[in-house]
Amino acid sequence: MAYQDFHDRVRKLDLPFTPKPLAIGNRTQSGLAESAKHHISFTTALLIGVMAVVFTRFVMMAFFGIPTTASLQNMFAMLETAGAVLCVVAVRIPLKEHHKDVLASHLIGVLVTLFMMHNFVHSNPDLWVQIYGVPWVDHVLATTQAGSVQIGTISLSLL
Repeated sequence: MAYQDFHDRVRKLDLPFTPKPLAIGNRTQSGLAESAKHHISFTTALLIGVMAVVFTRFVMMAFFGIPTTASLQNMFAMLETAGAVLCVVAVRIPLKEHHKDVLASHLIGVLVTLFMMHNFVHSNPDLWVQIYGVPWVDHVLATTQAGSVQIGTISLSLL
């Protein structure tokens, strides 16, 4: 009897693998649902990149104050970039995001915010006064121009 049970189990192992049928409640997502999920993750990733820059600038301003010279502004721009990227990495680890397109969305959000945040300050300074304070907003309004891309101390006009 035991001999026959053993050979029955071996015969079952030799059979080709057949997947289990899907349960009744499991349905595959349509292309529209997959597309919506991708757009939501892209938008969320952009917002995480934006929030990383806002947080990094707040920490830099709180600890080091406002940069007064051009060399300090360039150094702050490099430190803000590195800090924002580190902040994005710190958010990605607990969320277990490993997709390259989501990482690209994070970095796009970081770069767009780094280079163009001063335009938002020019358009709505009262909001930014509540976050960063009057001296920082006055400094941004005095050293940047609206409708431009700011890379360190270099300002490139878009209009």
